[in-house]
Amino acid sequence: AHEYLDPLVAAGVDTLILGCTHYPLLTGMISYVMGDGVTLVSSAEECAKDVYRVLLEHGLERTDLRVQ
Repeated sequence: AHEYLDPLVAAGVDTLILGCTHYPLLTGMISYVMGDGVTLVSSAEECAKDVYRVLLEHGLERTDLRVQ
């Protein structure tokens, strides 16, 4: 992880967008290497928020939480 992230730390990056769906699985390690001063943004989480927003806009959200 250091091989890939240390150049970003050295560049003073303050926000890192995890641009692939599997990166959130590595959030702990990435956060550890990047340090507390770096905000991690999960593209998977942001995508889910967008899907939810679109479903609401079109009245397609489920109100019944039972699995069918």
